[in-house]
Amino acid sequence: MNDLEITNCDLKVVSTDSGPIVLKDVVAKCSDSEPGANDGKFCHFNNVIDITAGRGSVELDRVVSDAIAIRTEEGRVNLKEITQLNPESGITVTTTKGDVSIEYLVAAGNIQIETKAGNVKISIPMCNSVPAYFGTFQIAYGDVQKPGDIFYPAAQSMTRFDLKAGAEKKFVIMDDLDAAASTGQLTGTIGCHLDKESAACAYANELLISTQTGRVQVTINEKLNICAQSSSESESGGT
Repeated sequence: MNDLEITNCDLKVVSTDSGPIVLKDVVAKCSDSEPGANDGKFCHFNNVIDITAGRGSVELDRVVSDAIAIRTEEGRVNLKEITQLNPESGITVTTTKGDVSIEYLVAAGNIQIETKAGNVKISIPMCNSVPAYFGTFQIAYGDVQKPGDIFYPAAQSMTRFDLKAGAEKKFVIMDDLDAAASTGQLTGTIGCHLDKESAACAYANELLISTQTGRVQVTINEKLNICAQSSSESESGGT
């Protein structure tokens, strides 16, 4: 599917065997109740892109939706420039063996990724001085890696016991790494307040990742600022 826009309805796609599913430049979201009403941002509908695949791959490129749900058995899942709008919903990806790759992720709600044998890679761009996704995280990872290797670059992360002056430049706070190494579960926050008094994230968003034998890498991409263009346009409009 290419260059498709739907409003106030779901989009459901099913592949029963090995056929790939590809969506590019697709929008599925709430709209204004009538032309000129300008009430779409208060819409209570939840327009879902719902994808079920067997052994085929799933690729989404430049997709905007209130919510996204993907289920696949063995196919890889590649998501690029995804924007999820509804803060009360989120993105769910479930696969048995396939790798999951999400580049330039922007999400208003929760993100849940579960795979038994696949690797998980997520790239989060910046929105000016903060990550475009912020909230708490809980990552269950395989024994093929150490918890300190999950977030990249390492210079953007710190443990909760290392909070000190200048911490505002660290985007990721990880909880006890020793406990994570023994349990295989790493918790913490992304993009939240980093001082000692407010280290716990006040936001409802959650990033949940689970893989039994795969590797997990979450990259905070400081070089990509998705809000820079809109800010420049606003400044130009004001002059």
